[in-house]
Amino acid sequence: MNQIIDVTPQVIEPETPATSQLSAIANQLHGQAMLAGGARKFFAVAEIKILKEIQDRKLFKHIPIEIEPGIFRGAKNFSEYLENALDTSPSVVYEEIKTFEEFGDKAHDALNRLGVLRDDKRLLRKLPDEIKAQAQEAAESGDKSALLRIIDMQAEERAKERKAAAKEKATLEARLAQEEARAAGARADLAAKDGFIAKQAETIMGLQDQLEEKKNNPPDPLAEARAAVEALDATVLAIYTDIGTLALRDCLAVQSTHTDHMAEHGRAVIAQALGRIMSITRAIATDLDILPDEDAPSIFATAAGDDEKALWEATLRDFDAQKAAEQGE
Repeated sequence: MNQIIDVTPQVIEPETPATSQLSAIANQLHGQAMLAGGARKFFAVAEIKILKEIQDRKLFKHIPIEIEPGIFRGAKNFSEYLENALDTSPSVVYEEIKTFEEFGDKAHDALNRLGVLRDDKRLLRKLPDEIKAQAQEAAESGDKSALLRIIDMQAEERAKERKAAAKEKATLEARLAQEEARAAGARADLAAKDGFIAKQAETIMGLQDQLEEKKNNPPDPLAEARAAVEALDATVLAIYTDIGTLALRDCLAVQSTHTDHMAEHGRAVIAQALGRIMSITRAIATDLDILPDEDAPSIFATAAGDDEKALWEATLRDFDAQKAAEQGE
């Protein structure tokens, strides 16, 4: 698209005495400003040179600083000297000294004259030697555009590097988190396995103790069967004893109640009945092979084939004698 340019000549009005005086004042102040700016830059560079010498020769120890009102002593270090004697930030001075050491007197002076900022100087100090030489050449030749291009390119490169580093850091942190989670799971599994192993070891020890006990006290394979048979024998014996005892008590009760009126025939019948009960009970006990011991009840004490009537007659006589003795008392 074409652009129309106004080429109309500009008419400069002649100066009047008033405008002429203002122009003179403006040019004078402008010159003073330029002189002050140049002097400031010059003295800034000169100041760094002087301060570097004070630092290198440790002359700050001989420069008194006021630590308390009216109390002075030599500075202990360069930073204390800068803060108290010059009221200057040590970090700014240290960076300027580093730039001076990296680029030399001429390039450092040129960087200050070109108005290169502190952060840009820091960037230039970190450049590879080849690019740093290009920046130094551009500064010494006063080519600010070339110097700014180098700074911009390196700043962009550093930004990419920082972005890549941040991405790599995030990846590493994520991987670290995964590894930590995996390690935590492995520790939990190991703890569970340790618990299982401990439990199994405890079980094995218990089984070993049981085995040792069985070795020292071998079990009787017939003990349980023998105990069961003995319990059954005792139960059956108790039942038979109860049957005989109840029968005897009933018969004796009848005899005791009707002693005076019981005929000889009735007593013989009772004795015969009791003898039959005893014979049946003894036959069952014999079949089961549970004959009583010597101290068993007297109802089982008779041998097979004994005269039943004589046995129970004797029993009744003993009972009559006992009752008579009780009545006599």
